[in-house]
Parts: sequence; structure tokens; C-alpha cells
Amino acid sequence: MNFQKLVEEIGEITNPSFKAKGMAALIRKEVKNYVESNGIKSLVVGISGGLDSAVVAALCQEEYTGVPLIGVSIPMSSTNAHKEQAQWVGDNYCTAFEEFNGWDNNDLFGVIEGTDNIANKAGFKSENFPKDILQGNMKARLRMITHYDLAR
Repeated sequence: MNFQKLVEEIGEITNPSFKAKGMAALIRKEVKNYVESNGIKSLVVGISGGLDSAVVAALCQEEYTGVPLIGVSIPMSSTNAHKEQAQWVGDNYCTAFEEFNGWDNNDLFGVIEGTDNIANKAGFKSENFPKDILQGNMKARLRMITHYDLAR
């Protein structure tokens, strides 16, 4: 189904807030159809404390999809404000929510920085590779691994 079809179902939409509610209803309906069509038993969402994950959690609540919504926050150097916002989203939209700190006790960033020696041997100057980019890439992958594991 697309937005045009929804408009046809519910009539002319001129009020912007009504249009947003119609779009939210369409997204919820499509997610529920996907869940039912594929025999999905639960949904997993990473809650960052930002707007994007809050919107996804609000749209995918169990009351709309018929399956539990498992939320997980993996803060890895997040601000306290983001942690608090993630907790609020988890408490209000998720069937189950936890803050996962399992990656914090490992020196993963130090281990991977050991690849600097290999890069240097290949003729690259490792100091030219920004550490914040390396850490950002690692954080995204570690979060992905955790979410995929939960989704099993």
C-alpha cells in the first residue's frame, strides 16, 4: 500500500497533522502486515536517545504490530542526556528494554589500533587515520552485532 491509496481510503487530507497521523497509521499497518506475512515473533530496535530510534520505537510498539518490541541501548560514550532519553523511549514504547554495557569492559579500540603496524608496513602513516572515525566505525559494528544477536 502507498500513501495515495491511504488517502483514497480515508478521504481528502488537508490538515498537516492529520496527514502525519495517516502516514503513521500506514507505516504501522505495513509493519504489522510484514510481521504477519513472515511469521516474525518479535522486533528488535536499537535505542540511541535520538529522534530516529524514538520514531521507530513509537511506530513498532507491540500494540500496533502484535509482537514484542525488544529495545536495547548500547551507549558507548553517549551523553547522560542521550542515555536518559533512550531510557524514556524504552520504558514507554518497548515491551522489554535494557541498557547494554557489555562492550565497555573490553579494550577493543586498543586492540584494533594494533593494525597501525600493518598499515605502516604497507607504507601508510597510521597517524593520518583519524581515531574518531575508527572508533565510530567500531561502535556501529558492535551495536549491529548485538542487535543481530538479539534478533536471533
